[in-house]
Amino acid sequence: MRPFRGLGFAAVLVLALSASGCRRSPAPPSPEYEQASRRWTSLYGQKLDAAYLDPATGEIEALLQRVPADSVDSAASQDLLRRIQEGRARMQAAAEEQRRAVASARTVPTTDPSQTNIPRRVEPQAEAPVDAGLGDAGMVGPQVGSPASELVAGYRGCFRRSTPVTVEGRGMRE
Repeated sequence: MRPFRGLGFAAVLVLALSASGCRRSPAPPSPEYEQASRRWTSLYGQKLDAAYLDPATGEIEALLQRVPADSVDSAASQDLLRRIQEGRARMQAAAEEQRRAVASARTVPTTDPSQTNIPRRVEPQAEAPVDAGLGDAGMVGPQVGSPASELVAGYRGCFRRSTPVTVEGRGMRE
């Protein structure tokens, strides 16, 4: 049983040494990533989504691709590079879609609308006018603004010419 005891001690010793001191420290932060990140933040702040299509983005991508794989910033640089590439693809697709929509809007349709199966609006047919009976004969009797000649001639002789009247502040009236 002695050999297994020595083997256990050796295994514990190997594990302790490997866990304690043989770790390699990561490379220092990458100046390429720092510069690319700063430039991208500035460019995106100025142009928003249009920054993905800006020519300066190519230089930023080149800086991100030069970040060493063992750098602390390696994962962050790959993530930023991926976001820029996805954003560029999205903006190019949107620009192409907009270009197609503008081109489509400028073309004149060549098909006869009567030959398509697009449903047409049904025009309502005019209904025959309903007979309302006799029309309105107007108001019976004198109204404001009726001329004096109408008062004498009409209204079944209710009004007669008389002597002129003097209205205070207005003078003589018939």
